[in-house]
Amino acid sequence: MGNIHGGCINSDELTRDGSTYFGKPRPDFLTANDKWFMPVVQKTGPDGCLYILDWYDRYHCYQDARRDPEGIDRERGRLYRVVYKDYKPAGKLDLAKESDEQLIERLHSPNVWFRDLAQRLLTERHSPEVQSKLLDLVNDAKASHKARMHACGR
Repeated sequence: MGNIHGGCINSDELTRDGSTYFGKPRPDFLTANDKWFMPVVQKTGPDGCLYILDWYDRYHCYQDARRDPEGIDRERGRLYRVVYKDYKPAGKLDLAKESDEQLIERLHSPNVWFRDLAQRLLTERHSPEVQSKLLDLVNDAKASHKARMHACGR
């Protein structure tokens, strides 16, 4: 997760602890050498890369910005893409053109970007025929936890 005060991307190891999780700190994934670095959002893309949105401003807190509204930088936000060593471009994608069945299959993808987008598209289509298939997936104990969660994520 992004740590705006530390100028870094923290990394924790999650382990199950009953009905919840316990986070154990690990070494930071990334530490910036720029005090303005503020990683506010991190997302996985269709290519499996990590995208980091950097607010990039001198003020990390609302109170400081309010004290000096003219000093807020509104022109230098940055977006980073962290790639794997053997990364391959995803190519052109348009999941909106896929059938409901193809989108339901995407709910099983190991890549959260595909699951999130398929979930959103199925929700927007609001097809009564799909709802029973999604309910079947939610109740399928053999399906992955991730697929089941995205199937019920309305």
